[in-house]
Amino acid sequence: MRPDASSSTVVDDCGHPPQGGVGAGPGKTGLDRSRVRLNISAGLPMTAPVTVLSFAEARRSGMRPERQDVWVDHCRVEVLGLGEGQPLLFLHGWGLSPRAYLPALRSLAERGYRITAPSLPGFGRSDVRRNRDHSLHGVADHMIEALDALALPGRPPVVAHSFGAGVAVRIAALRPDLLSGLTLISPVGGAGHGAVAWPQVLIGMCDDARPRVAAAGVRDFLAAALRNPAAITASGLAARTADSVPDLRAAVAAGISVRLVFAAADRVVRPGDLPTCAVGLSTETVRGSHGWLLSEPQRFADLVSTRPDPVAVTA
Repeated sequence: MRPDASSSTVVDDCGHPPQGGVGAGPGKTGLDRSRVRLNISAGLPMTAPVTVLSFAEARRSGMRPERQDVWVDHCRVEVLGLGEGQPLLFLHGWGLSPRAYLPALRSLAERGYRITAPSLPGFGRSDVRRNRDHSLHGVADHMIEALDALALPGRPPVVAHSFGAGVAVRIAALRPDLLSGLTLISPVGGAGHGAVAWPQVLIGMCDDARPRVAAAGVRDFLAAALRNPAAITASGLAARTADSVPDLRAAVAAGISVRLVFAAADRVVRPGDLPTCAVGLSTETVRGSHGWLLSEPQRFADLVSTRPDPVAVTA
Protein backbone atom coordinates (compact mmCIF):
# COMPACT_ATOMS: atom_id res chain seq x y z
CA MET A 1 0.00 0.00 0.00
CA ARG A 2 1.27 3.46 -0.87
CA PRO A 3 2.27 5.47 2.20
CA ASP A 4 0.84 8.89 2.82
CA ALA A 5 2.41 11.48 0.50
CA SER A 6 3.23 13.76 3.42
CA SER A 7 5.67 11.35 5.07
CA SER A 8 9.10 10.04 4.20
CA THR A 9 11.04 7.32 5.95
CA VAL A 10 14.68 6.43 5.49
CA VAL A 11 15.66 2.85 6.25
CA ASP A 12 18.81 0.85 5.67
CA ASP A 13 19.25 -1.09 2.43
CA CYS A 14 17.90 -4.27 4.00
CA GLY A 15 14.63 -2.52 4.72
CA HIS A 16 15.17 -2.27 8.48
CA PRO A 17 14.33 0.93 10.38
CA PRO A 18 17.39 2.44 12.06
CA GLN A 19 18.21 1.70 15.66
CA GLY A 20 18.22 4.43 18.30
CA GLY A 21 15.92 7.33 19.00
CA VAL A 22 15.59 10.99 19.70
CA GLY A 23 18.68 12.46 21.23
CA ALA A 24 21.10 9.79 20.05
CA GLY A 25 24.68 10.90 20.40
CA PRO A 26 27.39 11.30 17.73
CA GLY A 27 27.79 8.25 15.53
CA LYS A 28 24.32 6.98 16.50
CA THR A 29 20.92 7.40 15.02
CA GLY A 30 18.48 10.18 15.80
CA LEU A 31 15.39 11.86 14.48
CA ASP A 32 15.94 14.78 12.20
CA ARG A 33 13.25 17.32 11.47
CA SER A 34 13.54 18.25 7.82
CA ARG A 35 11.60 19.79 5.00
CA VAL A 36 11.02 17.76 1.87
CA ARG A 37 9.54 18.82 -1.45
CA LEU A 38 6.70 16.49 -2.40
CA ASN A 39 4.39 15.98 -5.39
CA ILE A 40 0.86 15.33 -4.21
CA SER A 41 -1.96 13.72 -6.15
CA ALA A 42 -3.02 16.92 -7.83
CA GLY A 43 0.41 17.01 -9.48
CA LEU A 44 1.41 20.21 -7.74
CA PRO A 45 4.67 20.38 -5.74
CA MET A 46 4.37 21.30 -2.09
CA THR A 47 6.79 21.63 0.79
CA ALA A 48 5.83 20.08 4.11
CA PRO A 49 7.62 19.37 7.39
CA VAL A 50 8.26 15.66 7.88
CA THR A 51 10.23 13.48 10.25
CA VAL A 52 13.11 11.69 8.56
CA LEU A 53 14.87 8.80 10.25
CA SER A 54 18.59 9.00 9.53
CA PHE A 55 20.82 5.94 9.75
CA ALA A 56 24.54 6.11 10.53
CA GLU A 57 27.07 3.53 11.60
CA ALA A 58 29.42 4.47 14.42
CA ARG A 59 32.63 3.60 12.58
CA ARG A 60 31.62 3.63 8.91
CA SER A 61 29.24 6.57 8.76
CA GLY A 62 27.32 6.69 5.49
CA MET A 63 28.77 3.45 4.07
CA ARG A 64 25.56 1.49 4.56
CA PRO A 65 22.98 2.85 2.13
CA GLU A 66 19.84 4.55 3.33
CA ARG A 67 16.65 4.07 1.36
CA GLN A 68 13.98 6.67 0.78
CA ASP A 69 10.87 6.67 -1.41
CA VAL A 70 9.47 9.68 -3.24
CA TRP A 71 6.30 9.63 -5.32
CA VAL A 72 5.68 10.83 -8.87
CA ASP A 73 2.11 10.56 -10.16
CA HIS A 74 1.38 7.89 -7.50
CA CYS A 75 4.46 5.89 -8.61
CA ARG A 76 7.25 5.01 -6.20
CA VAL A 77 10.78 6.18 -6.95
CA GLU A 78 13.28 4.41 -4.74
CA VAL A 79 16.32 6.48 -3.75
CA LEU A 80 19.51 5.19 -2.13
CA GLY A 81 21.82 7.55 -0.27
CA LEU A 82 25.26 7.05 1.19
CA GLY A 83 28.27 9.02 2.35
CA GLU A 84 28.75 12.49 3.76
CA GLY A 85 30.17 15.57 2.07
CA GLN A 86 29.82 17.10 -1.38
CA PRO A 87 26.41 16.27 -2.93
CA LEU A 88 26.50 14.11 -6.07
CA LEU A 89 23.69 12.54 -8.09
CA PHE A 90 24.25 9.12 -9.70
CA LEU A 91 22.05 7.61 -12.43
CA HIS A 92 22.51 3.92 -13.24
CA GLY A 93 22.52 2.05 -16.53
CA TRP A 94 19.88 -0.06 -18.24
CA GLY A 95 18.97 -3.40 -16.70
CA LEU A 96 20.51 -2.57 -13.32
CA SER A 97 19.80 -0.58 -10.17
CA PRO A 98 22.06 1.41 -7.83
CA ARG A 99 22.64 -1.77 -5.81
CA ALA A 100 24.76 -3.25 -8.58
CA TYR A 101 27.02 -0.19 -8.30
CA LEU A 102 27.37 -0.19 -4.50
CA PRO A 103 31.10 -1.11 -4.45
CA ALA A 104 31.80 1.78 -6.84
CA LEU A 105 29.53 4.19 -4.97
CA ARG A 106 31.06 3.28 -1.61
CA SER A 107 34.53 3.94 -3.01
CA LEU A 108 33.35 7.34 -4.18
CA ALA A 109 31.63 8.09 -0.87
CA GLU A 110 34.91 7.42 0.91
CA ARG A 111 36.37 10.36 -1.05
CA GLY A 112 33.97 12.75 0.68
CA TYR A 113 30.78 12.64 -1.36
CA ARG A 114 27.14 12.43 -0.33
CA ILE A 115 25.67 10.29 -3.10
CA THR A 116 22.01 10.23 -4.09
CA ALA A 117 21.19 7.32 -6.39
CA PRO A 118 17.57 6.85 -7.53
CA SER A 119 16.35 3.74 -9.32
CA LEU A 120 14.95 4.61 -12.74
CA PRO A 121 11.30 3.64 -13.44
CA GLY A 122 10.84 -0.12 -13.56
CA PHE A 123 14.24 -0.89 -12.04
CA GLY A 124 15.23 -1.63 -8.46
CA ARG A 125 12.17 -1.01 -6.32
CA SER A 126 10.86 1.87 -8.43
CA ASP A 127 7.45 1.50 -10.05
CA VAL A 128 6.87 1.66 -13.78
CA ARG A 129 5.39 4.86 -15.15
CA ARG A 130 1.60 5.08 -15.13
CA ASN A 131 1.53 6.29 -18.73
CA ARG A 132 3.84 3.42 -19.81
CA ASP A 133 6.20 5.85 -21.58
CA HIS A 134 9.64 4.41 -20.87
CA SER A 135 11.42 6.15 -23.70
CA LEU A 136 14.51 8.12 -22.79
CA HIS A 137 12.46 11.33 -22.83
CA GLY A 138 9.68 9.79 -20.75
CA VAL A 139 12.09 8.51 -18.12
CA ALA A 140 13.80 11.91 -17.99
CA ASP A 141 10.45 13.65 -17.42
CA HIS A 142 9.75 11.21 -14.57
CA MET A 143 13.12 11.80 -12.96
CA ILE A 144 12.77 15.58 -13.19
CA GLU A 145 9.64 15.30 -11.04
CA ALA A 146 11.48 12.99 -8.64
CA LEU A 147 14.36 15.46 -8.33
CA ASP A 148 11.90 18.27 -7.66
CA ALA A 149 10.43 16.13 -4.88
CA LEU A 150 13.86 15.35 -3.42
CA ALA A 151 14.90 19.02 -3.43
CA LEU A 152 18.62 18.25 -3.33
CA PRO A 153 20.78 21.09 -1.99
CA GLY A 154 22.24 23.40 -4.59
CA ARG A 155 22.89 22.13 -8.10
CA PRO A 156 24.76 18.85 -7.60
CA PRO A 157 27.03 17.40 -10.28
CA VAL A 158 25.76 14.25 -11.97
CA VAL A 159 27.69 11.06 -12.69
CA ALA A 160 25.76 8.72 -14.95
CA HIS A 161 26.36 5.45 -16.78
CA SER A 162 24.96 4.14 -20.06
CA PHE A 163 21.16 4.67 -20.25
CA GLY A 164 21.33 6.82 -17.12
CA ALA A 165 23.75 9.10 -18.98
CA GLY A 166 21.22 9.62 -21.75
CA VAL A 167 18.59 10.44 -19.15
CA ALA A 168 20.97 12.89 -17.47
CA VAL A 169 21.63 14.71 -20.75
CA ARG A 170 17.90 15.09 -21.34
CA ILE A 171 17.41 16.45 -17.81
CA ALA A 172 20.22 18.94 -18.34
CA ALA A 173 18.68 20.12 -21.60
CA LEU A 174 15.23 20.65 -20.05
CA ARG A 175 16.13 21.73 -16.51
CA PRO A 176 19.71 22.99 -16.24
CA ASP A 177 18.76 24.53 -12.88
CA LEU A 178 18.75 21.05 -11.34
CA LEU A 179 22.45 20.24 -11.85
CA SER A 180 25.85 21.81 -12.29
CA GLY A 181 27.76 19.40 -14.51
CA LEU A 182 27.72 15.99 -16.18
CA THR A 183 30.22 13.15 -16.11
CA LEU A 184 28.83 10.67 -18.63
CA ILE A 185 30.41 7.21 -18.63
CA SER A 186 29.76 5.11 -21.75
CA PRO A 187 26.67 7.19 -22.56
CA VAL A 188 23.92 6.07 -24.88
CA GLY A 189 22.79 8.67 -27.37
CA GLY A 190 25.30 8.23 -30.18
CA ALA A 191 23.04 5.98 -32.26
CA GLY A 192 22.10 8.59 -34.83
CA HIS A 193 23.89 6.47 -37.47
CA GLY A 194 22.31 3.17 -36.43
CA ALA A 195 21.69 1.00 -33.38
CA VAL A 196 24.01 -1.68 -32.02
CA ALA A 197 22.70 -5.24 -32.56
CA TRP A 198 21.00 -6.90 -29.56
CA PRO A 199 23.43 -9.87 -29.35
CA GLN A 200 26.36 -7.47 -29.26
CA VAL A 201 24.67 -5.45 -26.51
CA LEU A 202 24.03 -8.50 -24.32
CA ILE A 203 27.51 -9.94 -24.81
CA GLY A 204 29.10 -6.55 -24.26
CA MET A 205 27.28 -6.09 -20.97
CA CYS A 206 29.05 -9.21 -19.65
CA ASP A 207 32.55 -7.99 -20.55
CA ASP A 208 34.80 -7.26 -17.58
CA ALA A 209 32.25 -8.74 -15.17
CA ARG A 210 33.72 -10.56 -12.19
CA PRO A 211 31.56 -13.29 -10.62
CA ARG A 212 30.22 -11.15 -7.76
CA VAL A 213 29.54 -8.23 -10.09
CA ALA A 214 27.87 -10.50 -12.64
CA ALA A 215 25.66 -12.02 -9.93
CA ALA A 216 24.52 -8.57 -8.79
CA GLY A 217 23.78 -7.53 -12.36
CA VAL A 218 21.85 -10.71 -13.16
CA ARG A 219 19.85 -10.34 -9.95
CA ASP A 220 18.89 -6.77 -10.81
CA PHE A 221 18.06 -7.56 -14.42
CA LEU A 222 15.98 -10.68 -13.73
CA ALA A 223 14.03 -8.95 -10.97
CA ALA A 224 13.16 -6.05 -13.27
CA ALA A 225 12.43 -8.26 -16.29
CA LEU A 226 10.10 -10.54 -14.35
CA ARG A 227 8.17 -7.69 -12.73
CA ASN A 228 8.10 -5.20 -15.59
CA PRO A 229 8.91 -6.91 -18.91
CA ALA A 230 7.19 -4.32 -21.12
CA ALA A 231 8.89 -1.37 -19.41
CA ILE A 232 12.32 -3.03 -19.53
CA THR A 233 11.92 -3.84 -23.22
CA ALA A 234 10.77 -0.31 -24.04
CA SER A 235 13.66 1.34 -22.21
CA GLY A 236 16.13 -1.09 -23.78
CA LEU A 237 14.90 -0.24 -27.27
CA ALA A 238 15.15 3.45 -26.40
CA ALA A 239 18.72 3.00 -25.20
CA ARG A 240 19.78 1.27 -28.42
CA THR A 241 18.31 3.90 -30.72
CA ALA A 242 18.78 7.11 -28.73
CA ASP A 243 20.17 10.21 -30.42
CA SER A 244 21.20 12.64 -27.66
CA VAL A 245 23.07 15.10 -29.86
CA PRO A 246 20.36 17.84 -29.76
CA ASP A 247 20.01 17.52 -25.98
CA LEU A 248 23.77 17.60 -25.45
CA ARG A 249 24.05 20.77 -27.52
CA ALA A 250 21.23 22.35 -25.49
CA ALA A 251 22.91 21.40 -22.20
CA VAL A 252 26.22 22.92 -23.27
CA ALA A 253 24.45 26.05 -24.50
CA ALA A 254 22.82 26.34 -21.04
CA GLY A 255 26.27 26.44 -19.43
CA ILE A 256 26.44 22.84 -18.19
CA SER A 257 29.98 21.43 -18.15
CA VAL A 258 30.09 18.01 -19.81
CA ARG A 259 32.72 15.30 -19.54
CA LEU A 260 32.35 12.29 -21.86
CA VAL A 261 34.14 9.10 -20.85
CA PHE A 262 34.20 6.22 -23.32
CA ALA A 263 35.70 2.75 -22.84
CA ALA A 264 38.19 1.47 -25.40
CA ALA A 265 36.66 -2.02 -25.62
CA ASP A 266 32.98 -1.01 -25.29
CA ARG A 267 30.76 -3.16 -27.52
CA VAL A 268 27.45 -1.80 -26.20
CA VAL A 269 27.40 1.90 -27.16
CA ARG A 270 28.95 3.96 -29.92
CA PRO A 271 30.23 7.51 -29.42
CA GLY A 272 28.67 8.57 -32.72
CA ASP A 273 28.58 12.36 -33.03
CA LEU A 274 28.48 13.01 -29.27
CA PRO A 275 32.19 13.94 -28.85
CA THR A 276 32.12 16.50 -31.66
CA CYS A 277 28.59 17.90 -31.50
CA ALA A 278 29.39 20.97 -29.37
CA VAL A 279 32.31 23.22 -28.52
CA GLY A 280 33.83 22.80 -25.07
CA LEU A 281 33.11 19.12 -24.46
CA SER A 282 35.72 17.19 -22.50
CA THR A 283 36.18 13.74 -24.04
CA GLU A 284 38.44 10.89 -22.98
CA THR A 285 38.80 7.18 -23.58
CA VAL A 286 39.80 4.82 -20.79
CA ARG A 287 40.64 1.13 -20.79
CA GLY A 288 37.95 -1.44 -20.24
CA SER A 289 34.54 -2.46 -21.54
CA HIS A 290 31.06 -1.07 -21.08
CA GLY A 291 30.68 -1.98 -17.40
CA TRP A 292 34.26 -1.52 -16.19
CA LEU A 293 33.21 0.68 -13.27
CA LEU A 294 31.21 -2.21 -11.77
CA SER A 295 34.31 -4.35 -11.32
CA GLU A 296 36.87 -1.59 -10.67
CA PRO A 297 35.34 0.63 -7.98
CA GLN A 298 38.59 2.34 -7.00
CA ARG A 299 39.39 3.32 -10.59
CA PHE A 300 35.85 4.68 -10.92
CA ALA A 301 36.34 6.79 -7.78
CA ASP A 302 39.72 7.97 -9.10
CA LEU A 303 38.16 9.02 -12.39
CA VAL A 304 35.32 10.96 -10.81
CA SER A 305 37.37 12.63 -8.09
CA THR A 306 40.64 13.35 -9.90
CA ARG A 307 40.61 13.11 -13.73
CA PRO A 308 43.44 10.72 -14.73
CA ASP A 309 45.23 10.80 -18.05
CA PRO A 310 43.06 9.20 -20.73
CA VAL A 311 44.29 6.21 -22.72
CA ALA A 312 45.01 7.16 -26.31
CA VAL A 313 43.13 4.87 -28.70
CA THR A 314 43.67 4.82 -32.43
CA ALA A 315 41.05 3.82 -34.93
